[in-house]
Amino acid sequence: MTFKVRLKPSDDELSNFVATAGETLEKHYPHVYSDVSRKMATTMSSPEVVKSAITTILEAIFRCDINWGKLLSLLAITSSFALECVLQGHAEYVDNLVECVVYFVSYNINEWLQVQGGWVGILLLIS
Repeated sequence: MTFKVRLKPSDDELSNFVATAGETLEKHYPHVYSDVSRKMATTMSSPEVVKSAITTILEAIFRCDINWGKLLSLLAITSSFALECVLQGHAEYVDNLVECVVYFVSYNINEWLQVQGGWVGILLLIS
């Protein structure tokens, strides 16, 4: 069973682009962006387990380099993890998940993002 997280429509070009890109990733690669915790043989049983699992995935994704595709993947995987927390009865872990991802981005990706002009830099690729 696949669940999609739909974002509320926005007038913001960046938000719309990211939402559409995320939906495209989920549609074309459901084997990658669904049931991620199950594939890792992980149950969302505590905030620490969630943080450890997402950190392991993000470290693997960004081991060699950083690019916009990987950043979109980060958002899609984080979304999947958040949904899995909720479906496993632990919606209260979502805040911990978000804090962990923000920390990871701040310490591992922020410099690259600044060089690209921030998150809006992705829009330069499509214009």
